[in-house]
Amino acid sequence: METAMVVTDKTPRFIDTRLVQRDVEEARAFRITNFEEKKIAVVRRDLARLVINDIEKAAKPHIERAHATWKGLTEEKAEALKIPKLIVEYYGQSITNRELEDAQERVRKAHEERERLRKQEEDRRLEEATALEREGRTEEAQIVISEPLNTPPVVIVNEEKIEGQYLKDNWSGEIYDLLGFIIGIAEGKVPLAGALGIEDMENGNRLYTSKYVNQQARSLKSMLALPGVRVVNRPTTVKRGFGL
Repeated sequence: METAMVVTDKTPRFIDTRLVQRDVEEARAFRITNFEEKKIAVVRRDLARLVINDIEKAAKPHIERAHATWKGLTEEKAEALKIPKLIVEYYGQSITNRELEDAQERVRKAHEERERLRKQEEDRRLEEATALEREGRTEEAQIVISEPLNTPPVVIVNEEKIEGQYLKDNWSGEIYDLLGFIIGIAEGKVPLAGALGIEDMENGNRLYTSKYVNQQARSLKSMLALPGVRVVNRPTTVKRGFGL
């Protein structure tokens, strides 16, 4: 069946309508059995070659114009993107720098808090050892002084302040060294109650917690010192009421 091409006003000028699908079927089925048929095949092949050349010549200026249009649009796009891309880059740098400064500040505060706790523990031990020496219990005083300091790591989570709201302390405890915590129970450094209700925090960081640890964290806050446990303060945002 012949399937002639439908030509419309939008059909590019280089589209040739002289050859149709029937010509393709005839060429596929054509068999040369004599000299005359060979001449027919040569004529039809050369006619198809002429059509190919005509199409390529007619299409070339259209393609060149299309390429020029594409190139121009690409250059205009690149020029139009310069300003918004620079804005994204500069704001991104500012955000990154601010986040870096905030992180450094949190680290500094954590170190200061740890140092404060260490100094506080040293003063407590010195006071205890001095009291023991006054009672003549020199050996016990030496043991108190020589014991290694067990200053817990402190995590201070920074939260942005929002007008009309304030931050309320929210202390909790994280068991980051479960084996050390269990050994602490066995050695009497942690009450047996600490072994009850140990739960995986399910955050992919192999952290655990328990009702006892959280109770102690809320009560003692940064003063909590248990083996394998660190105290964390994640302030919660509370809306200010009237009179606050």
